[in-house]
Amino acid sequence: MSIIIEHGFLYDSDKKSFHRNSLFIDNGVVQEISENLQILGTETIDASGYYVLPGLIDLHTHLREPGETHKETIHSGTLAAAKGGYTHIVAMGNTKPPVSTKEIYTKIQQIIKKEAIISVTQAGTITDQLEGKKLSPLLLHSNLPVYSDDGKGVASSALLKEALKIAKSIGAVLILHEEDANISQNGVIHDGMKAAGSGYPTISSLSESVPIMRDLLIAKEIGYPLHFTHISSQASVEMLKTSKNLQYPYSADVTPHHLFFSDETISLTDSNYKMKPPIRAEVDRETLIQGLLDGTIQVVATDHAPHSQIEKQQSFLEAPFGIIGLETAFAAVYTALVLEKRIPFETIIPWFTSNPAQILGLSEEGSIKIGNPANITLIALEEQIISSNMFQSKSNNSPFIGKKLSGFPAMTLFQGKVVYEAPRYWHSKK
Repeated sequence: MSIIIEHGFLYDSDKKSFHRNSLFIDNGVVQEISENLQILGTETIDASGYYVLPGLIDLHTHLREPGETHKETIHSGTLAAAKGGYTHIVAMGNTKPPVSTKEIYTKIQQIIKKEAIISVTQAGTITDQLEGKKLSPLLLHSNLPVYSDDGKGVASSALLKEALKIAKSIGAVLILHEEDANISQNGVIHDGMKAAGSGYPTISSLSESVPIMRDLLIAKEIGYPLHFTHISSQASVEMLKTSKNLQYPYSADVTPHHLFFSDETISLTDSNYKMKPPIRAEVDRETLIQGLLDGTIQVVATDHAPHSQIEKQQSFLEAPFGIIGLETAFAAVYTALVLEKRIPFETIIPWFTSNPAQILGLSEEGSIKIGNPANITLIALEEQIISSNMFQSKSNNSPFIGKKLSGFPAMTLFQGKVVYEAPRYWHSKK
């Protein structure tokens, strides 16, 4: 199938800038980039007024299959991802059962092949059954690209060191949920302004920054990077910045909700604001933004964590941690940083595209170039008010419901095929 995407503002990943240009796509691959393309008999997508980006890449998604398909499935999760402009996502391994064995991994790969509408990289667990006692059979005996115990920190320094040695030998990425459970214990909110007088147990920033310090030292000794996910605190950013200056190997991501909200702006009567790590203070939010701008943090990742409405209707104390994020991620960051902070639009693009592609070693993704798969996202800058019935996800546990956001995908193409198209969008054939 041949397609021309014409007259859009095309993002150039090398120059990090937009240029009005057109694309010719054939057999799912970008074949030509030019200001004027005249190819008869080709379907034409009029991108006038739209921003044409590489397909977004998410390093941190929970698809809940197997075990919790009432919350999300591989099919529904990839539909949500496509609506959010994503063409490649990394699925965490804390399913039920966890992705610790070849048997479970193979079963999930079969579902992905049948049901996913975009690329899904399934992570295996670092430790067996997420128990933190020994390394998982998958890590010991399989060459997967990504491993993570997300949802739990790896408490044993010796285990993590051994895991990183294996990761280095096979070129895998270890994604770390940094949490010292001895510090966070049964906390549910940040130890800050909102906690005062609430009666809720708190989660200190130390629960994140203490294990990060330990693991940076391990990465330095092994000489191979760890990836730190959902960084949330000023102390963590400051440690990462120092480590970057000292050339310690690492990469890191931050979520859209930690960039958008502070503990001054959340409600403790709405458990959609309950996530781990928790929304922290305004000084933490500002430091996270600065960390992205100066390269201390390289990626924005969603931590898309679907839960049922019944679960999230419980009290803040009893409801599970986590929110959905695939469908609002780009718009939340565009709104919070480009519109409100007034930074250039092109500044945020690598955080969603080329930077995660580089971390995953995806040489043909994260940029629009001749010969690359035609993974493309068209962004419209119109404002929308988020409603609970707008989501492709099976869940709607989002703190962005009722918020006004701008910068949503109008269309997403995966390997040259339209996998999402906003209802208001139309295109023509020649």
